[in-house]
Amino acid sequence: MTDAFRRTCLAVRGAVLALLLLMPSAANAATVQEATTFVTKLVNTAINDVIGAKISTAEREERFRKLFVQAADIPGIAAFVVGREWRGASASQKQEFVQLFEDVSILTWISHLDEYQGVHVDVTGGYQDKSDFFVESQVKTQDGASRFRSSGGCRSARAASSSSSTW
Repeated sequence: MTDAFRRTCLAVRGAVLALLLLMPSAANAATVQEATTFVTKLVNTAINDVIGAKISTAEREERFRKLFVQAADIPGIAAFVVGREWRGASASQKQEFVQLFEDVSILTWISHLDEYQGVHVDVTGGYQDKSDFFVESQVKTQDGASRFRSSGGCRSARAASSSSSTW
């Protein structure tokens, strides 16, 4: 594996993690309550209709893709991943990259969804800092142990994120 490919894979993995935190609907929320409600509904849909559903792999991928595309600013995140080179890319190159980025992101997440079987996500709160909304959540296993804690934020039409996690 070449260094350039390895760096691209690492960037895509990082962007995919940020992707769920970069939600246009939450970014346009007028209140912290709207942002936390959006995240709660998104998480519940993901757990009930995708992760925990007794469906085929093809149906799971289709449902996850639909949820992912609705919840995330894929073109914005793709532009962020590419960086300043994005401005120099042609419209067709941008379109192709956005589609490939979407596909790779979805395939990456699909391959890890089974790790979330039986978990429960609690949205523990939220707050606003200037134009940013932060929604805090905690992932718990069936025995109630906390696996992961995250705080992600969104701002204006172009979403930005901040996250921290501890295992």
